[in-house]
Amino acid sequence: MTKSQFDQEYLCKPVSSDALFSNIEEAVRPHTPTKYERVYIGMDIGVAQDYTVLTAVTQDYEVIAIDRFNLKEDGLDSSAFKQRIKDFYLHFDSHLSAAYFEVNNNNLLFDEITDDERMYKLIPFTTSGQSKPEIVRNLIKLFEENIITIPNDTNLVRELYDFKSKRNPITGNLQFSNTEGKNDDMVMSLSIACWCCKEEQEG
Repeated sequence: MTKSQFDQEYLCKPVSSDALFSNIEEAVRPHTPTKYERVYIGMDIGVAQDYTVLTAVTQDYEVIAIDRFNLKEDGLDSSAFKQRIKDFYLHFDSHLSAAYFEVNNNNLLFDEITDDERMYKLIPFTTSGQSKPEIVRNLIKLFEENIITIPNDTNLVRELYDFKSKRNPITGNLQFSNTEGKNDDMVMSLSIACWCCKEEQEG
């Protein structure tokens, strides 16, 4: 049971019974940190209908930058799409420790981007039935313990509230996803970035 579910069940706080993230409003801060030692990036790649979201966090789990774009909506060709990913990475290069790139069906794109020798800190990451619950639970904990801070981004806050869990009737395992018809690209990019931060600092 997450803290938000406990609050609703036992403390009668008005939150959704299947809410995953707590303390969202408390995590929002008005100004973006400008001083930090290390940066970690999570990249949730969408090459069709989904959005691509790139998220940068500091060593203290402060979100310092988000870039959200859609290949078709933003009129990007293949070259411009890859350059936008590179530009985000290179902007933080002097402080960048690592960047996790979601390679699900994007192996060729990853190979093309890493052909650029400057992109050597880009690490392939696969979102699977095993890894997704792990990285989402890590993000849940960061919110519960008031560790993470996020910008006042309407889309991100909405996605955090819309992100839900349900139990698989066959396996009994919890599955995490957005509310039907809603986007979850920003939550997943944030989850990957925070997992990158955790793994690279602890490993």
